[in-house]
Amino acid sequence: MKGKNNPIVSVIMPVYNGEKFLAEAIESILEQTFSNFEFIILNDGSSDLSEKIILSYLEKDKRIKYFPSTKNKGLIFQLNKGIKNAKGKYVARMDADDISFPDRFEKQVGFLKSNPKIALLGGQCIRINTEGKKIGISNLPCSEDEINAWNIFLCPFVHPSIFVRLDIIQEYKYDEQVAVEDYYLWSRILEKHKGRNLEEPILFYREHLDNTSTKKNEWYHNTIHFIYRKNLENIQFSFTSKELDVLSKISGYYTKEINSKELNDLKILLDRIFKHCIQENIFAKKTIQSVIGEVWFEVCYKNIFLYGKGLSVFYSYLKILIHIPAKKHLKFLIRRIERIFKNHPSKTPK
Repeated sequence: MKGKNNPIVSVIMPVYNGEKFLAEAIESILEQTFSNFEFIILNDGSSDLSEKIILSYLEKDKRIKYFPSTKNKGLIFQLNKGIKNAKGKYVARMDADDISFPDRFEKQVGFLKSNPKIALLGGQCIRINTEGKKIGISNLPCSEDEINAWNIFLCPFVHPSIFVRLDIIQEYKYDEQVAVEDYYLWSRILEKHKGRNLEEPILFYREHLDNTSTKKNEWYHNTIHFIYRKNLENIQFSFTSKELDVLSKISGYYTKEINSKELNDLKILLDRIFKHCIQENIFAKKTIQSVIGEVWFEVCYKNIFLYGKGLSVFYSYLKILIHIPAKKHLKFLIRRIERIFKNHPSKTPK
């Protein structure tokens, strides 16, 4: 129930054994230039010093609302619990190992107030490792059309950068039956509502080594299949089960090398999707052309840097980029190489 004294923003941050980076994450929220918020911290049965750290801040700042659990119930359960208890007009996501820029809330609240038709708002992030060293900058789509096109293939938002209107997220909520809970939620919201990303970074996003088990990888794979199926159905694109398998290889959760036949099958599929979007006037030609070019680049990039391909192979991939005129290959190549060394300064192609 909304009241006159309710905060504008409800920040939701689940914590599970997050003692290493927790204080830094909490302080980045409490030091926001926009101060009218409640900070909902949900301790998911942590066995380390997380609770002690949370309680030390709880004593100092009344904006913190603490919800401890004696048992570990999982991230999605805690997110939905936070949404249920939120009182703000907007919900802001935060992870216990990330760092929000001081003016993050000020920028996102200001944007949503000026753009009342936008339901979902993210932003760019600076990627850091466990030592806090910068390892890259996101390059997410910003316009509504670009986000909708990108969402067919890849998640267009960084989860902990999100602001979403409370009434919208209370209607949809997170689905506990899927692995990639954020991507699925954004896909459902974008079916009926508008989303945007700010062009500038608003968050330091911490990346860890992937410890995902084989069993969990299968869960991710099945969820990605389900999301892609829904996304393709939403644009009324007909496809086979084999094509769905091919498309799933562009997902960040696919960790194997893509061979030449699979690359060719993917190229054919992307070509069909491109033509369908143009014929049915789903997206502007420039938008879907750019997005499919980016998707193709990401597939090539992963094959090169994870599996030791060289620059000559890189360019041979780029020469068959979908729908990018031959005269633009070199310009496209230069821009992407610049982005690689900007985002991955320590990586050099073999």
